[in-house]
Amino acid sequence: MNISVAIDPQELIEARISSFGKDEVEKFAEEFAAKGFVKIPEFLPKELLDDLIEDSDGIVERFGKDKNLLMKSTGNTPRKMRTVGQHILAKESQYIPQIYASEGLREFLTDLAGQAVHRAPWPPEKFVLSNLYRDGDTHGWHWDDYSFAFVLYLKAPSISQGGFVQICGGGSWDKKNPKVNETLLNGSIHTYRCEAGDAYFLNAQKFLHRVTPIANNGKRLIVNMTWASQADLDADMTHETNDVLFAN
Repeated sequence: MNISVAIDPQELIEARISSFGKDEVEKFAEEFAAKGFVKIPEFLPKELLDDLIEDSDGIVERFGKDKNLLMKSTGNTPRKMRTVGQHILAKESQYIPQIYASEGLREFLTDLAGQAVHRAPWPPEKFVLSNLYRDGDTHGWHWDDYSFAFVLYLKAPSISQGGFVQICGGGSWDKKNPKVNETLLNGSIHTYRCEAGDAYFLNAQKFLHRVTPIANNGKRLIVNMTWASQADLDADMTHETNDVLFAN
């Protein structure tokens, strides 16, 4: 059950967003438009990061489910990870649902995307926890159902421990005939690394992406928040990968 907390996560997030100057936000937006990806360094204030880690560690320990499978709808790419779904976080997390509900955050993402960004209309897609904590853990190549992913890093592996985000443009997701390898051959792969407290915004429907395997006892704990375009709201959606990974 949610209980009252000493800090207001929405207030802290919105204060952090307000600290970005107009020029800085425009730079973020330009990078997103050019690459489909932009990193927001030190997005989480330290006091919120510490409390989010404590909150999420407890939830992962009590409710996390280990997954080790090949996902047919993305060409049998691997998923080896521990997950917690939205239905659990909505009841148990003191912070994540409040952050997702922030209008200041939604407006910030709208500025970055250059178009209206909406909360995902299907609750299980709204926010989830993903924990890569064993050597070989990975979130293999995939596209997302909805247009945008905003990812908060709670724990990040070092450079020697892997867990990098890689993206590749040029393809699109046909769930009955996913052309992952063709997309990788025809597109350029770009690799990014984040620190704990960073965030990134990704055009997750347009760009094929993955997290490289963890090594050397690395730990990667993230909150993935899904956001929709107007086109997404107007489209018929299916949710095969979310159902498998985050139903718990």
